[in-house]
Amino acid sequence: MIGSTGKAGRNEQRKLRANTFNAIGIAFGAVGFVQPIVIGEMTVEAAIKVVLSGLIGYILHRQALRLLATLED
Repeated sequence: MIGSTGKAGRNEQRKLRANTFNAIGIAFGAVGFVQPIVIGEMTVEAAIKVVLSGLIGYILHRQALRLLATLED
């Protein structure tokens, strides 16, 4: 039946969603920290981008952890 998912299915969906949040968070963090280094410029604007991308990455990672905490036994 479409729409009726068992416990294992719900857990898999949560794990996949958490993995997606975590991967996007890692991408934000990596791009935010690596891009200014590659360009070789550390201006105030670049520093703000580093902080914001790190913050976004952290928030997405925490959301992934919250999703994993809802896994059913």
